[in-house]
Amino acid sequence: MWLHHGLSPDFRRHPGRLYTRIRQRGAVCTCPRLSGRAGRRPAASHSLWSDRIRGEAAGMDVDVRFARVKEARAVHRILMEAFGPYAGKVKPPFQVFQETPEGIAADMRRRRHRYAVALVEDVPVGTFRLTSAHSAKRGPYWLVSRLAVLPEFQGRHVAHRLIDWLHERAERHQVPELRGHVRTALPRLIRFYQHFGYRVLGYRSLPGYPKYLTVVARRLK
Repeated sequence: MWLHHGLSPDFRRHPGRLYTRIRQRGAVCTCPRLSGRAGRRPAASHSLWSDRIRGEAAGMDVDVRFARVKEARAVHRILMEAFGPYAGKVKPPFQVFQETPEGIAADMRRRRHRYAVALVEDVPVGTFRLTSAHSAKRGPYWLVSRLAVLPEFQGRHVAHRLIDWLHERAERHQVPELRGHVRTALPRLIRFYQHFGYRVLGYRSLPGYPKYLTVVARRLK
């Protein structure tokens, strides 16, 4: 039985089986879908944290919404699975490796950061972190970071759905600018953001690591 929120016990033991089980349950289908299921938009909401939208990515139904506190462990697992291949290869090390489920849950409770989740059959398969910030020169903006998708779902446009959802939320709430933090050592990810209209705004450096972080931005108004 699948858990409505978070991950099934079987997935925790065998994360690589998620795609196979979902395919068996019919989430991946090349046949025409019933009209009205894809692209449904919820009624306008005045709460930044309650918005939810469903769309289609590579034949899959993908729900995107903000994660609940009890889903912090699922968010953490996605981050570890997605960033794991970069451990020891990208310098300086990603701070995400120091993250814990408890820390993510605490950030959610305090609303210091919020995490969005992409779900296939109610199972979280992708995420990103969103932070509300303010620049003295450019005004308020939303900062997106830690964009991550489970390896078995990468290349299936789940990240596209997450970014599309982010843009719809930002436009609805009249956010003037979106920014992203991307490691300069990952040019493919920089190009991903450029595909969505982001441009390089600047760089950040640490001692011994000049321009290790690329800041991308997109003005919405």
